[in-house]
Amino acid sequence: MTVQPGSAIGRELGLLEAAGLISLAGTDPELEYLFRHVLIQDAAYESLLKQERRSLHLQVAEALLALYPDHRDDLVPVLAHHFERAEDRPRAIEFLSRAAQQAGSRFARHEAFDLARRTVALLSDVAEVDPAGRRVRAEMRLVQVEAGFEFTPASDLKVLLEAAIEDASAIPDTELLARAHLFVALGLSLGGAQYHTSPELADALQRTTELAEASGRAELVALALASTAESRYAAGEFGNAIELMERAVPALVETGQLYQASMVAGKLGTAYGHVGRFDESVAWTDRAYELGEESGDPDARLDANLARAIVEGIRGNSTLAIDYATRAASEAERVDNKACAMVAHSVIGEARLSLGDPAEAAIAFEASADLAAFCQFMPVKLEQTALLLQAARAQAGVGHVEFERYERAIELARQFGDRLAEAQLHMQRARDRLTAGQRDGVGDDLTRAARILEGLGATAHLRQVHHLEASLAASAG
Repeated sequence: MTVQPGSAIGRELGLLEAAGLISLAGTDPELEYLFRHVLIQDAAYESLLKQERRSLHLQVAEALLALYPDHRDDLVPVLAHHFERAEDRPRAIEFLSRAAQQAGSRFARHEAFDLARRTVALLSDVAEVDPAGRRVRAEMRLVQVEAGFEFTPASDLKVLLEAAIEDASAIPDTELLARAHLFVALGLSLGGAQYHTSPELADALQRTTELAEASGRAELVALALASTAESRYAAGEFGNAIELMERAVPALVETGQLYQASMVAGKLGTAYGHVGRFDESVAWTDRAYELGEESGDPDARLDANLARAIVEGIRGNSTLAIDYATRAASEAERVDNKACAMVAHSVIGEARLSLGDPAEAAIAFEASADLAAFCQFMPVKLEQTALLLQAARAQAGVGHVEFERYERAIELARQFGDRLAEAQLHMQRARDRLTAGQRDGVGDDLTRAARILEGLGATAHLRQVHHLEASLAASAG
């Protein structure tokens, strides 16, 4: 602020400073004072009547717009705050929505989620919303979904998506609908749905592709291709998934979507790992990390580390798997990415178990199971983790394996159409039986696992089956 020496405001500031309520924070380019404690600030604020607060917030916002017209974009979050407190609904909606977009672009996901939520609340607190308001409301709900995938329960995301689709359909807006169906497909996939057994997921993928092409937006077409590729990966169709992802990564890079390109490159690396082509696998996970670094998004970097951890686990390099997964888990906890933290702890647990450290494995599986239950993601993965936790506890001498639970888990994998998980569960049961000295049924489990894995072309996992078959033969001798 500009204060003339000896002016009334100058004298009043001096009195406040002498009383220890405020302190001088700076003089260049203008005088700046701060309250000495946030409690003093709160007390001063609360002493004002509501009408006075609204008026002051409005004056501050309008003064900022008038004084700094060239810094309007930099002031968006501050203007959003003041217009919201001033209860100037139109301008609060304008600046809150812009602030939400800005927060999302700098990967401040919790902030973006909250700003978008507040925008939606202002637009929902009226009897009718015009088409422009519906568009903003749909956009903000999609911002909430995109930001909240990492820390919001799936049921809450589903409600947001249904509301966004309703608004986008009423306008109608092809681009918004494409993005919404893209998130629907992602949510269903994270919930364990497979495109060949879930009509809802198959429809979401088809709608995404059709709407993306109708929009004429190259970035949406690239995202639709990536979504289709990932659905094939989840179904264990690794050859088809590799082909589609190798097309999707450059398309995403070309359209400037480096975060998404990084995620797909990491998934491509793990696909190559499943089929035993580890040179390509490592090359693509390295590429994923490079793209993540270039994007600046910490989630992309941690996901690349997680992909590499999965690859090393498949390859049997348990120590390296723990190293990469620990990095991913640490970063995931720092940015509150519960989904990645869940997977990272599971990878750590499996690697610890293979190294003969069941006590540490149990700790990791417990963390993974808790996170999976919160996220409401991957029911089959949750069952696998619960069984691995039982195995770890049994090996540590503090429990036993409920072998009858395997049948329920295997049936669940069949219901979802998760062939890789079904094979892994047969392998896991065979391993637990061998550890417990129960040879009956081991051969059948391994035969069934091998049959599934051969159909998937998952040669890396087939090697694990052959290793267990050798252990079975040795125990018979």
